[in-house]
Amino acid sequence: MKRSVGALAAGYLAILLLEGFVRFILSVYSGANITLAGVSGFPSPLLGYLLTGAGLIFGLIGGFITCSLADTSPDFEILSLIILVMAAGFFSFYISNADEPLWYIITGPLLKALGVYFSFILYQRQTPTENIAQP
Repeated sequence: MKRSVGALAAGYLAILLLEGFVRFILSVYSGANITLAGVSGFPSPLLGYLLTGAGLIFGLIGGFITCSLADTSPDFEILSLIILVMAAGFFSFYISNADEPLWYIITGPLLKALGVYFSFILYQRQTPTENIAQP
């Protein structure tokens, strides 16, 4: 149980740190104010699109970390990470006072969750199955 919680926490923390780092780099590059959420502070919509699209990669990395640290089959941990990413994404926009575009509110959490799911699919394909029939 502790390992499952640790795997979930490590995957989510990786997503947060990666997004925070890229958000910081984009803010410094564009001269915009550094914000923890949202894209309305960026001077160009292209930077918002880049950050949102990078959420898929953040989800992939966080999902791979969770799969790697899980005890056995990471089904429960990945489902929990997807729920956590979706809930945190929508909750952060619910409590924020910024007027964010609707496309970002929807696609931000969805792309991260999709990245987590893709990492689970890729992880399952690369791990050998134990019940292979021998001729």
